Amino acid sequence: MTEKYESEITLPQPIAYVFIPGNEPGKRIGIVTFGESGYYATNYDQTTYSVEDCRRHVATLNERLGIPEEVAESMLYGSMYGWDVLAAAAARKHFAR
Repeated sequence: MTEKYESEITLPQPIAYVFIPGNEPGKRIGIVTFGESGYYATNYDQTTYSVEDCRRHVATLNERLGIPEEVAESMLYGSMYGWDVLAAAAARKHFAR
């Protein structure tokens, strides 16, 4: 018997993985939660990862969650500058469903 796995995961709170460009290597991949300020650091980044490696890893993680790249970026802006800014509109629209 083979088990079937769905590609998208349902979480109680909408989250996205984000690339934090100003952080040092090893601390550039974070998690943001829709509606909350700031981000949580993860251990997904490695000091040997290039910027492109980090961005690919973030994209893969978000793909598993069903979060489009523009929504994840919008969530980063919302978490840093407020959820009412124009840059957070894609996230607001995505989660208003």
